[in-house]
Amino acid sequence: MSNIGAFEAKNTFEALLDLVQKGEDVVITRHGKPVARLIPERQAGNRQPAREAVARIRARKLARTSPLPLVDNWLAFRNEGLT
Repeated sequence: MSNIGAFEAKNTFEALLDLVQKGEDVVITRHGKPVARLIPERQAGNRQPAREAVARIRARKLARTSPLPLVDNWLAFRNEGLT
């Protein structure tokens, strides 16, 4: 990982992109404090597991037989022993 000042990064942006393209992370600093990071773009991963999880969630939602309790019901349960 390389650290570079903001002024130098502005002046050498093309070279920084070359480094990032080769797989290196570059941290841009301002007054010695990190403010940004250039990282290589990741290739799109396999989205199939996420799609399957969404399908399972939707199926569970459709399979639910009773609606979720309303707020009024919860308030009644809470207040039941208070009167």
